[in-house]
Amino acid sequence: SRLAERLSEAFPGLETLVLTDNSFAQLSELSPLAGLPSLTSLSLVDNPVTKQQGYRHYVIARLPKLRVLDFKRVTTSERAAAAAAFGHVAAEAATGDSGDADGAAAAAGPTPEQIAQIKEAIASATSLTEVATLEKALKAGNYK
Repeated sequence: SRLAERLSEAFPGLETLVLTDNSFAQLSELSPLAGLPSLTSLSLVDNPVTKQQGYRHYVIARLPKLRVLDFKRVTTSERAAAAAAFGHVAAEAATGDSGDADGAAAAAGPTPEQIAQIKEAIASATSLTEVATLEKALKAGNYK
């Protein structure tokens, strides 16, 4: 299975996409999905990629309007953890830039907006696993 790089040109207003039971195995194979700005619901159930560590956070970071992934609602804490872990991925997807301009900003620490998002994510966490994921991302300096 393969997603066309210009998928967004063919379906610019696509809101729901079901790719269940395909053979997507690598997170990088999902990159073209970032070009679908209106996507709110996505299913990749029964694809090998769903077993990869960080899969949900990676997809959520690339699709800022996503509300449902694999028939499960995207939570506020998941969105914050995804931004903390993969914020640079979302920025690259939006700008098409993979440079290191964010490196200096990350070294300076989180912005007030990022701090508010982090506090909201921690307050919204419903399990110790979510809190641990947030803590790990913050310790790594991933504030976005």
